[in-house]
Amino acid sequence: MNNTISVDSGSFQEQANIREERSRAMPVDKQSFFDKLSHIVSISQIVRTFGACAVIASMSLFMLQGWSEGNDIARYLKLLGQTGLLTAVGLVLSFVIKEYKGARVFFGLSLISVVANFTILGALTYSITQWDSHLTNYPSMMKWVVVDPSIFTAVFVGAVLLLALVTRFSFSIFARHISGTLTLSFLAMCALLLIPVRSSFIVCVVAGASIWGATLIINRLRTNDKLVLTREAKAAMATLFLPAIIIIARAISLYKIDTIMLAGLSGLAYFGLRVLITRFQTNSISTRFLEAVQYGVSLVLATTALALLPRALEPYLGVLFAMLVTGLLFDQVRTSKSIGWATWKMNFTAFVLVFGYLWLAVFDGSIEWQLTSLCTAGLMLALSWFTSTKIHNRQIINLSGVIGLIASSLMLSTRLIELVNLSNWMLIGLAGVLLIVGASLYERYGLSLSALNKRSQEKEVI
Repeated sequence: MNNTISVDSGSFQEQANIREERSRAMPVDKQSFFDKLSHIVSISQIVRTFGACAVIASMSLFMLQGWSEGNDIARYLKLLGQTGLLTAVGLVLSFVIKEYKGARVFFGLSLISVVANFTILGALTYSITQWDSHLTNYPSMMKWVVVDPSIFTAVFVGAVLLLALVTRFSFSIFARHISGTLTLSFLAMCALLLIPVRSSFIVCVVAGASIWGATLIINRLRTNDKLVLTREAKAAMATLFLPAIIIIARAISLYKIDTIMLAGLSGLAYFGLRVLITRFQTNSISTRFLEAVQYGVSLVLATTALALLPRALEPYLGVLFAMLVTGLLFDQVRTSKSIGWATWKMNFTAFVLVFGYLWLAVFDGSIEWQLTSLCTAGLMLALSWFTSTKIHNRQIINLSGVIGLIASSLMLSTRLIELVNLSNWMLIGLAGVLLIVGASLYERYGLSLSALNKRSQEKEVI
């Protein structure tokens, strides 16, 4: 009896040990299964990315006349068919296979394809109607020509209706609550690609209007209480900038980049970076990099803007450049997220401008450079004054401004003395008058300025 119980208990204990070992092994198997699943998902994401890049490359090659069979209308219908095919595949993945990630990729590619379609429609429209005299000699692979306007009109109307339906359905997938507003806004931005104008100034105005309009629309949509800012919704709103990007890329690649276009593009880049920087709430490496790029773009903008001025203003180019740089720098300091970087930009700009103009004033000797140096020193002191609430380390800009002001005043005084040719006793009298006036100004404004500076230092301590 006892032997039987011991045998039974031993077999029971053995079975319990086996079950425990199996239970310990199960989490390991599950963990390896999830590892394999995440590995499969990462591979699928990579495959989707390569597939999307291949489709975008296909549309790009198409716009470069990669499919050369038939006339341009027939070739455009192939692109339109590709747009419909992308949407159809997305529908199959969504409603038949129930694979929603791949479906969203195809709907996103459909939106990109809509922009490509409007780009080709704009090229075809420009071949029969031009609102300016800037008909550019395109390369042969970029030329789109309408042979029969009546056929093109029918294709144009049908294509716009189909593209509107594709746009509406795609946006309903990404952001259902704002899909109607997004559809109308996106089609309005794409309609700018149809404007048959290619002059530099108007192209920059159209691109600027597109970016400005897209920014206003996005800011308005973000205030919608029903909107959930998912990654898909953000991507859908970002597509509003695609037409402007196409307009700018088309201008750079096809048209002659003159001074007007360079000034316009640098202005768009500056204000685009400004909007992007204001989106950040804290200081980071990204914001510092964007602010560094914005500083360089501001110098290009100021230089190209001066090139547009008439020849009559050439003697004043130096002071006008200083005024533009100072104004743009003041704007950058106001929106800067990094106090240290803003301080460095102010001090560096003041040192280079003031002492650079002083160098030219000394070795050139012309009164224009001396006046420019004087005005620039005053501008730097004014900039230091207006940014005193945000920038505290202003020794370099203040010292540069004071040195430039004194040196320029001495050079201008010497020139004035040479022009008037006064005798010695008159020089002494003039110096006395200047000293009296300077003392009066110091008593009038010096004490108030020192008191204001003391209060600002007390606020910093507090």
